[in-house]
Amino acid sequence: MEEIEPRTMEEVVEHVKSPEFVWLDLDLQNAPIDQVKDLLLIKLDIHPLVVEECITPDVYQPKFEEERDYKFFIFHYFREGRQDYLKASELNIYLGENFVMTLHRSPIPTYLKLFAQNLPSDLFLFSDKSVIFLYHILDILIDDYLRMLQLIQKRGDDMEFNLLNPSGAVPTPNTGKHRFLRRKRKDQLQLFKEILAQRHNLSLMRKSILQELEILQEQVRAYETVLADAPIETLHALRIEFKRLRYALEFFRDFSDAEIWEVARISTWRAAGAGELLMKEGEPGSFFCLLADGQVKVTKKGKLLNILRRGECFGEMAILNDKPRSASAE
Repeated sequence: MEEIEPRTMEEVVEHVKSPEFVWLDLDLQNAPIDQVKDLLLIKLDIHPLVVEECITPDVYQPKFEEERDYKFFIFHYFREGRQDYLKASELNIYLGENFVMTLHRSPIPTYLKLFAQNLPSDLFLFSDKSVIFLYHILDILIDDYLRMLQLIQKRGDDMEFNLLNPSGAVPTPNTGKHRFLRRKRKDQLQLFKEILAQRHNLSLMRKSILQELEILQEQVRAYETVLADAPIETLHALRIEFKRLRYALEFFRDFSDAEIWEVARISTWRAAGAGELLMKEGEPGSFFCLLADGQVKVTKKGKLLNILRRGECFGEMAILNDKPRSASAE
C-alpha cells in the first residue's frame, strides 16, 4: 500500500470508490468541516445522523451502525487532561468493501501512527481487507488502554510513596506533634484528590471498554450466524483464499487447506523497511521467515550471498540444525 495525499474532496471520493483498498485518515481539527460534511453526506451518501455524530465536537458513546455500503463504529481512546484526569476522545471508523476511513478531533494514538507507517502484510493476503484492518485498529487501541493503565498504576505507586514519605518528613523529638499532624492531614487531602482522579479515570475507561466489548460481541454473533446459515458458501470462500495463497507463494503449493490455516494461525505477518536487519549472523535462531513480497538480501561477513524474492523462505536452517544463524538477512 502506497501513501497518498488527496488534495481535493473529489480525489478522496475517487480513492474510496476505486477497486483498490485504501485507508483515509481525516483530522477534523485541521480539515474544513463544511467540505467534510459535504463529502460524507452528498458524495459518499452517509446517513445524516452518523455524519452529525462525526463532525460535532461532542464525544459520543461507543456504538455500531450498519448501512448498505458501509459499517460505522465509534470507539474511544484516552489522553491526559487537567489535574491528572483522563479525557475520552472519539475515533470514528467507516468500513466499506474496499476502504477504511478514520475521523478524529484529537491526535490519534502513537500506536496508530506507527501502524500507518508499518502496515502488516496480512492486510494484502485476504479479500476482506477492511475487517482485518479493523482488527489491527482494535489491537492498537487495546495497547493504548494498557499504556493508560500503566500510567494510572505509576501514579498510584507515586501516591503511596508520597503518603509514606511526605517530603521526607519524619517526626523527631524536635518536631512539634501538632505541626506534623497538620502536615500529614494536608498530605492526606492531596492524596484523596489524587485518588478521586484515578478512580474517575478507571471508571471512564471501564465504561467505554464494556460498551465496546458489547459491540464486538454483537459482531462475533453476527458472523457466527452467517457461518451457521451458509457453511458451504463460507468454506468455498476460504478455499478460494487458500487457492490464491498457494498461487501467490510457492511455499504453500503442496499444503492442504488445514495446514495453511494452522500456519496462518501461529504466524505473525509484518512489513519491513528497506535496509532493516531481519536476522543477524551468529545469533541464535528461534524463528524463520517467508517472504510475502519484496526482496531480501542474504550476506555473510559483509559479502552478498543471495537475493531472495517473493515466496522464498530464509532462517530455517538455524532451527533445523539448532545452531546460530550462518548469515544475515535484510
